[in-house]
Amino acid sequence: DYPAAVKEVAETVYNGEGTMVFTSAGSVYGGFDGETVNEKSPVTSDAPRAKRLLAAEAACPGIVLRLAGLYTLERGAHNYWLGKDEVAGREDGLINLLHYDDAAGACMAALLKQRSKDESNIYLISDGHPLTRKQICESAKKA
Repeated sequence: DYPAAVKEVAETVYNGEGTMVFTSAGSVYGGFDGETVNEKSPVTSDAPRAKRLLAAEAACPGIVLRLAGLYTLERGAHNYWLGKDEVAGREDGLINLLHYDDAAGACMAALLKQRSKDESNIYLISDGHPLTRKQICESAKKA
């Protein structure tokens, strides 16, 4: 029970000092047809995974980082798709990505942030350079 585990950590480990950071996923927004999303976009609570993530986010008393698709040279959508005969979704659909190193940097920045009670605690993190599924697959074939 993922939400219960986050709640338990918030209640038994986090003492209220500093910042608790929870890494979630940008997939809670849906946006599977390439539309642009931001922190204020509506979330989709239809998918079981999204429901679990949203419940876990709600249990976090600190900062929530909704991470775009994580990748390294060896791991990510590009490698997954290389093993498939066909990629699901529109080839011109935009995909937001985030390198693992940049995700770690975002976590460090969140841990160091002094947040006021008035500001949002949810941040959508990506590299800011969305690519189409087709661009990702073509790039992966060259590597």
